[in-house]
Amino acid sequence: MGSRLFKVIFSIFSLCCLLLYIAGALTAYIPSPAWWGVNVIGLLFPLLVPVVLACGLVWLLLNRKMALVCFLVLACGIKTILATFALHSPKNNVSNGMEGLTILSYNVREFSALYKDYWHAGPDYKDLLQPLNADIV
Repeated sequence: MGSRLFKVIFSIFSLCCLLLYIAGALTAYIPSPAWWGVNVIGLLFPLLVPVVLACGLVWLLLNRKMALVCFLVLACGIKTILATFALHSPKNNVSNGMEGLTILSYNVREFSALYKDYWHAGPDYKDLLQPLNADIV
């Protein structure tokens, strides 16, 4: 009786998690001002990924068909998973060649710590930033 009760409760929990996961995977295609609940489900999506994975692993021990359903639903949201967790290979070069874009931001107030007469006789900041060769400053 206890094992059957666990399976019923766990299947209801898994079904709720799978439905929320599907809704979270679809939030990328729904405009955000449509309804505030869409944004909340989108915020919960990174938490639902390991929960659905854990449900699939538990179902792998209990019922292989349900495990297959969990892993298929997980695979359907792979595009959103890759966008959420940024699972891509890092590039080793940080040059601003033709394949990339380098963005530089700086705090002008930090320059005032280096130069006492910041407002009147400060250096030309373009000369300081020129060697960094940034595309956008």
